[in-house]
Amino acid sequence: MNNRVTSRGDILAASRALVRDKGIQAVNMRSVAAACQVALGSIYNYFPSKAELMAAVVADVWQDIFQLPKTPRGTGDFMAALDWFISGLVRSRTTYPDFFKLHALGFVQANRGGEPKQLMEAHIGGIKDYLLQQLVSDTRVRPGALGYDLQPKGLVDSLFDSFLTLMGQGVGRLDPLMTLVRRSLY
Repeated sequence: MNNRVTSRGDILAASRALVRDKGIQAVNMRSVAAACQVALGSIYNYFPSKAELMAAVVADVWQDIFQLPKTPRGTGDFMAALDWFISGLVRSRTTYPDFFKLHALGFVQANRGGEPKQLMEAHIGGIKDYLLQQLVSDTRVRPGALGYDLQPKGLVDSLFDSFLTLMGQGVGRLDPLMTLVRRSLY
């Protein structure tokens, strides 16, 4: 075993590679130490428990899958924003096979909190905020489509969860739900 110095970034990069190659279930303290070619204690210097390592890895994968647009893409175009989100989900099937089958959100919620979980929740919140911003500024939304029974935030939360669930179930076609959204709003 090499006793070379490693960093938090090196550990997360090696962990992402494990997730890509072998799935999230392959990530543990020993496998990450082996991938980094460092002693097991080096991993514990950055992550005091497996739960904290896993939360950080899941957060890091989320960030890798969903790079928020630097400038609002298609400002005021909710369907384009949903397409961006779905594209990330679909791309993740190739980059991180089976990641959503284990439903990363439920996995992390079962673990203790901490900075990695907060980072992931902030990133997910950023995705939802982006979708919400696009929805409320989309001038093509039919008057009366959103209201008391269908609040914008509730719609975004429901669609986010629905798309994740469908992805986790391995559903290949998401366009029926997109058609339903389009017909409901426009």
